[in-house]
Order: sequence, then C-alpha cells, then structure tokens
Amino acid sequence: MASMMPYLGVFLEALLYTLQLSALSIAGGTIIGVLCGFLSARRPESPRWAAAVRVVINIYVQLFRSIPPLVLLFLLYFGVSAAFNVSFGTTAAVVVALSLFIGAYQVENVRAGIESVPRGQSEAAAALGLGLFDRMRFVEARSAFRVSFPSMVGQWIVTVKDTTLASGIGVVEATSVALTVRQATGETWLVFLVLGVVYYVINRGVAFIGSVLESRIDRTGRRRDHSEFETEEPPAVTTAPSRS
Repeated sequence: MASMMPYLGVFLEALLYTLQLSALSIAGGTIIGVLCGFLSARRPESPRWAAAVRVVINIYVQLFRSIPPLVLLFLLYFGVSAAFNVSFGTTAAVVVALSLFIGAYQVENVRAGIESVPRGQSEAAAALGLGLFDRMRFVEARSAFRVSFPSMVGQWIVTVKDTTLASGIGVVEATSVALTVRQATGETWLVFLVLGVVYYVINRGVAFIGSVLESRIDRTGRRRDHSEFETEEPPAVTTAPSRS
C-alpha cells in the first residue's frame, strides 16, 4: 500500500477527470434520449412530419445500439480525423461517442414511458386542440418520466462504467492511471481492488442521486394528481320538487 502513495495525487486528478467525462456524457445522452424519445413515440393525431422523424430516429437507435462503444470511440477519434483531416480532441471524442451510444438506449426508455400514457389522455388533448409539443409538455411528460426514470438512471450507471474505454485512445482517466501504477509497483490485486471500490462508490452516488430525483418526480406527480382531483367540481345534486 505504501508503494502506491506517491501516485495518489495523479490518481485523484484522473478520478476528477473521469467524473467530468461521466457528467458530460450523461448530460449529452440524456438530452438526446429525451428529445428523440418524445419525437419517436406514436400518438394519435400526429402531424405528417412526425412519421419521417420517427424513421430517422429509429435508424439512429438501431445503428448506435449495434456498434460497440469502443469501436464508436475509435471511429470518432481516428476515423473522423483521418477522413476530414481535422483534430478531434480526446475529451470531445469520449463525450460524443458515449452520448450517442447511451442516447440510443435512453430514446427507447423515454419512448416506452410516453407510450405507457393512457391513449385516452392523448386523444383528449388532441381533441382540445393541443399541438404536439403542448401535449408533450402538459400531458405526457409527467407520466412518462415517472415510468421511464428508473431505466434512465440505470443507463447513467452504465455511462460511468463505459468511461473506462477512454483509456483505449490514451485518455488519462482512472483506469489508465491504475494500469500505470500497477506496472510501476507490481501491486496488481491491490490496485484494481481500490479501483473497483472507487467505481462502486461513484455508481452508488449516481444511484442515490437518481433515487432522490425519482422520489421528487413521483412526489410532485402525486401532489399534482391530488390537487387536480380536489379541484374537480362535484356533480350537481338535483332534488325533485316537493308536492304540497
């Protein structure tokens, strides 16, 4: 253990960089998943352009769910640089690759949540004249996130673990530093035990944040449902006129 102490500062710096990669990739994948998930769901009374958008999103989902994230990372970092003669930074390559890969899974999570909304609600909203984006915001979003959020948090955890692939293009993150320390000290078992514990703590933190957000979404939804129920006017009670 003492032989690993000189590398503590380097490891902490790499750990912070890993957290940065994770946060950016989670944000990118979630944004892609939410936007494309809402647009890819089938609804009654959808505009004509929605069908074409669904086709494009479905191609994206099928393509990026079929390519391994490491291959996608190599394609962006080495392939794009060679094909277009541009310099693609390591941080940008990792974030874009993981965002596109995880976003393809988040699309399906969000879409499933939207399509779990009772069809009658969407039909009633369409009958009231609400446009597509108004229906997304006021009718579908609350119920959809209550259903899909646990699966979305699971993909966040996968994103954190997939940052280890960044070492394949020379990114100095936690795993690559662990390999360097292992070569310098020969402490194979101890080095990777510490690394495993670190990733466990990070992912437990992500899961805790997700559970807090999930509870808040569920609590807010129940409060709104309760307030809507209370604001409903009771049916009028009519009494027959008395006969004198």
